[in-house]
Amino acid sequence: MKSQTSYLQIFVRHVPAGAVSYCYNLWLEHNFLLKISEHRRTKLGDYRFLAKNGGTHQISVNGTLNPYAFLITYLHEVAHLVTFSGYKRQVKPHGSQWKKMFRELTLPVLNEEVFPRTILDALQRYLANPKASSCSDLQLMSALQTAGDDQSGKLLLDLTEGASFKLNGRIFIKGQIRRTRVVCEEPSTRKRYLVPVQAVVEELLNC
Repeated sequence: MKSQTSYLQIFVRHVPAGAVSYCYNLWLEHNFLLKISEHRRTKLGDYRFLAKNGGTHQISVNGTLNPYAFLITYLHEVAHLVTFSGYKRQVKPHGSQWKKMFRELTLPVLNEEVFPRTILDALQRYLANPKASSCSDLQLMSALQTAGDDQSGKLLLDLTEGASFKLNGRIFIKGQIRRTRVVCEEPSTRKRYLVPVQAVVEELLNC
């Protein structure tokens, strides 16, 4: 069983910085197993009630998703968990009860501190009548792919302390992690900045 710190690190790695605490608190509140899966072509995530394991709730999300898609999928599956806990199998998996819960769980992160405006606009339209999969909404999927699928570099979280990297054309040195951000120094100015741990950066091996 993962520790609380391990779960916190999952959210630090996989969701936008502004949603880390919220996602972690949802996990604390509902007490479920969270699995990070390899890329799956047929689904982004799923929820299961494991009756044979003493009634354990389990959620899995594809670890290859960008932070915005991961967050939306995570909330999608938590909505299944909460709906199942309240109604068991008396309602449809993606019926009105699930849609209402999904909207309620997403509301706290519907802001520009979490999502870029392009994704936020598409997500708000999608939530008016969410479907079984966000992949069915072409506007939302296009916005997610445009704004969140830059995987050309490394996550700042994955660099060792003291490593040099380039971000937005400027060179920095990675310092200590402070929850969801890293203290980084710009050698040319000796100024320090707080950079989100999930920022995609270019590691400089010979700096």
